[in-house]
Amino acid sequence: ANKGAIPPLVSPVITPRFLPTCTKELLSGLGKLAAKHSVAVQSHLSESVDEVAFSASLFPNLSDAQAFCAAGLLSSPCVVMAHCVHLQRGEEELLREHGCAIAHCPLSNVSAADLVKTQ
Repeated sequence: ANKGAIPPLVSPVITPRFLPTCTKELLSGLGKLAAKHSVAVQSHLSESVDEVAFSASLFPNLSDAQAFCAAGLLSSPCVVMAHCVHLQRGEEELLREHGCAIAHCPLSNVSAADLVKTQ
């Protein structure tokens, strides 16, 4: 790398929307693509109780983070996962081990993540 070089204004990012919109084959293919080109990965993870439950039905015996990890999507040089408000046991450690960042969107998290119940 050229030290002092100006970084590009636009960089590619692998972006699987979130687990309920992906197949195991798609995730695996995206993981291979991210590794081949050493590009960043970003997605949504554990955003709501319903999403976590639905993902569990699609990826049995895997948490959301484990499903991304199994596909190689946590191994990119830069991984940012949005939300992460309903992580299961061990997921925080898995994300930390891979150096993943978590991006919170408070407005979305409050409205979609079952954090606030209306009375």
